[in-house]
Amino acid sequence: MALKRWLLLLILISIIIILTIAHSNRLDFFFFIKYPSYATIPKRWNSRSGSDGLGKTVNSLYHGTTNSKGPGYVLVAEYADQMTGASFSILSLQCWAGTVSKGLRVVEPFLHTGSGLGYTFGSRKGAMHRSSRNQVKLRDIIDLKKWQKQLENKNSNNSYSMLDTWKEFVKLAPRDLIIVGRDCNKTEYQSCNSKFYKAVKLFAAKQGFRIVREVQIERIVYSSREFEKLIYGTLDPNGVVVFFRQWGGIVSKCFNRRYAISGIDQCQRHMYRSFLFETSERNRRDSSVYMSRFLSEGSDKYISVMLRMERFGLKHFKRANSQEEKMIAFTKCQVAIEREVRNMKTIHNTSGLFLAMDTRKHGSRGIRNHSAPPFMDNTLLDVITRQTFDTLKPYGNSFSTLEEWDASFDNISSIQAPGYVAQLQKNLAASGRCLITAGGGSFQESARLLYTKKHGNTKARSHCVVNVPECF
Repeated sequence: MALKRWLLLLILISIIIILTIAHSNRLDFFFFIKYPSYATIPKRWNSRSGSDGLGKTVNSLYHGTTNSKGPGYVLVAEYADQMTGASFSILSLQCWAGTVSKGLRVVEPFLHTGSGLGYTFGSRKGAMHRSSRNQVKLRDIIDLKKWQKQLENKNSNNSYSMLDTWKEFVKLAPRDLIIVGRDCNKTEYQSCNSKFYKAVKLFAAKQGFRIVREVQIERIVYSSREFEKLIYGTLDPNGVVVFFRQWGGIVSKCFNRRYAISGIDQCQRHMYRSFLFETSERNRRDSSVYMSRFLSEGSDKYISVMLRMERFGLKHFKRANSQEEKMIAFTKCQVAIEREVRNMKTIHNTSGLFLAMDTRKHGSRGIRNHSAPPFMDNTLLDVITRQTFDTLKPYGNSFSTLEEWDASFDNISSIQAPGYVAQLQKNLAASGRCLITAGGGSFQESARLLYTKKHGNTKARSHCVVNVPECF
């Protein structure tokens, strides 16, 4: 009888300890029942258990040799910016990882939030571990074989880290994990990393990873050596996985990025100005389907116009004092575009016109989600879009209304994510006889590079790529 009492007492004490730890980690009690090994590991994300003197919070949970069973890996939950900007960020991560150790590998991200790159997390069931089954991969959008080939040609020492698939990562990676949270201001400190951290814990438990270190980055500039020390401490980079909450790339100045790294100039964005993000084979096939349905004359028989209102608005609408001033600024741009279109059609004796704009459902994230700044009024953007469509009449009589033109990008592919459709539009625009760009930005730069790749950089073609100055 006494033995039974002692047994019940021990069980009760164990339950109280597990509940206490579960509460401190903001995880459900049932999480620890299902994964009991995690009841003894991490403390709260914001517990100030130690510091390297560089980041706000460093929680070293394990000191000693790492459990290395494969190459070290680096992955990022959210790359800054949209598709093209995020792709530049991946390049900078491959470069930084290569400077840390040639053996490090970067995990290929998925398309998330429509046009961003990273991993979906936060689901109760832990969507991260199911990502490879039901999400669009980077290789579905960009030709990664040509991506890696360019990196090899760019650096004969092969100092850029390789991109591995999610499946390769789960299979080959060592099981010790470092979590790197983004910086938080005081008002959001309790919540800005909690969803990410909870999802990573669930993923780690399911896949057999062990969290050995937690780091929180501040919004400051780090030297390359400082940053490496902050992330890894005394651990061997080749024996651990580093999971960043956010990666904003390596820039010469901090700008709006969460942090910046100095001292590795070869990893800065301007080093990749000539880098060509070629669309995937799948995307090219879908472009051909669109062309056969709606651009009946075929490639090289139409004029392409790419208008990026997000960039135009940031420059011209922000300083305007009224809606009238904004319309005046855009009307100057529109008149200049019409002039260039007329000239191109006359010179090349063609009537076809392909139009790509970022103001509709397949466009820029800020405009698409109705989260654009106040000076980018959505009602005004709708007026501008309809006015542009009515004036330019994309591809003759193929589309009688703006809605028909908008819907033409639906049902071309099983992938309907805006980031994928934007790459399809870029491929179509670069396939035209001439390319007129208005608004600016890295997406249009990549379109011009793709045009040159498709048509060559000959004198006969030099006048065919036009940046409308009134729109920049």
